[in-house]
Amino acid sequence: MADLLSTGIAGLRTYKKALTTVSNNITNVDTEGYHRQRIEIGQNAPSKQGGIYFGNGSMVLGNQRMYDRFVESSLRTNTSQLEQQESMYKYAQRLENLMADERLSVTGKIGRFFAAVQEVSITPASTAVRDILLTEAETTAAGFRLLGNQFSALEQSTWGDMEDKVAQINGLSKQLASINSTLFKQSDIKSQPHDVLDKRDVLLNSLSKLVNITVSEKPSGAFDIHLGNTETGDKLVSGKEAIDLGMQKDSKQPERVAFVLSPYANPKTTNFVTSGSLAGINGFRQHSLQVARDEVDVIAQVFVNEVNKIQHQGVDMNGQFGKDLLSLDNVYSVQPAINKGSATIAVSVTSSAVARQASYEVSYQELDKRWSITNEATGKKSLWEP
Repeated sequence: MADLLSTGIAGLRTYKKALTTVSNNITNVDTEGYHRQRIEIGQNAPSKQGGIYFGNGSMVLGNQRMYDRFVESSLRTNTSQLEQQESMYKYAQRLENLMADERLSVTGKIGRFFAAVQEVSITPASTAVRDILLTEAETTAAGFRLLGNQFSALEQSTWGDMEDKVAQINGLSKQLASINSTLFKQSDIKSQPHDVLDKRDVLLNSLSKLVNITVSEKPSGAFDIHLGNTETGDKLVSGKEAIDLGMQKDSKQPERVAFVLSPYANPKTTNFVTSGSLAGINGFRQHSLQVARDEVDVIAQVFVNEVNKIQHQGVDMNGQFGKDLLSLDNVYSVQPAINKGSATIAVSVTSSAVARQASYEVSYQELDKRWSITNEATGKKSLWEP
């Protein structure tokens, strides 16, 4: 039966819980990943007296977690893109500082070398002047080697950083698969503990900093995680299972990295790592670092060839035509990554001509007994018969 006292008590109980929820929101204002909560209030079932219904006050229907799936998805996407750019910028700054370092710059060394050449042309009979030229030649060559070593050190640094990022991704994937195990115990997201859902979203946001992901959420709040920006991407987390992500040097271009799912079981190359800090570092390796290294290689080749060409045109103190003053190391190697046959191949430099700066794919056609060389930039193919 409805009466003033019971109705008032119902209201007090309801708003006591409302104040408790408000208090909880205030105390968790700085808690990472916490989502504001709000109770839903409804009326108690009325009582019928003499054919008339009387209200029995209010009651708490539920505690709603203020969560917007679209906003969270947009946040993860934008976070991935931001982290990609920041990672590229961080390493680009290191590359810029490396190139701007006067101790590593080859410009000054080349300038001093040609100044020494000028002195020799003025007083070719002077042994002292010739010795200075040889010293400057060695200093210039050492400068190119030092700069090359710095490029290699930066490449190793990026590789180690990427290994660390991959380890973090695998760790987060396992934690998220574990959370799925908890969420599968309920069929409706409204029945899930709010702290578990908050932890889920914190881990998803942390994962999105490392790699771009798409989350397909189920009614229970459980989810699958796909690499990339759509649900057609390769799965990283499927229900209670986390799929490991790995890296390997590209078989065609060792300076490039290929990402592989299940690297220790059934390896599958994935092309969906397109943003996040992992993609940013990989992009720096493939573009900024490789382009800078190629440019310096071309400068070294031109310098060596032009100096040697001038050497051949002159004569030494005995009247003999000059020989090469500088040389390039043969640093080429072939990795038989997918070669299952017994054939081997060796690469060496047989001409001092400067190669055009481009990427080429070389393959052997067994049926025709011919080599095929394809320019990856233009698609132009050349055939060569031994």
